[in-house]
Amino acid sequence: TVPLLVSAAAPAAGYTVALAPAAVSLQAGGTATSTLNLTRVGGFAGAVTVTTTGAPAGLTVTPATGSVTGNSVVLTVAATS
Repeated sequence: TVPLLVSAAAPAAGYTVALAPAAVSLQAGGTATSTLNLTRVGGFAGAVTVTTTGAPAGLTVTPATGSVTGNSVVLTVAATS
């Protein structure tokens, strides 16, 4: 018999992100929303700066930049007509 000690390190502080829904469809002149959900891990409690970039011409995403202190932010996608 050999004694065995098992230990696990606490996860590194940080967060994961997920969009719900992950994809949206809209017509010219329309809008759609998606919620960016933050899951904080390892005791992380700080604000997260969210920046949306790379939208193709004719689409805007708001907020374009913002500080998230809660667990989610609603993103609005708008298509020009």
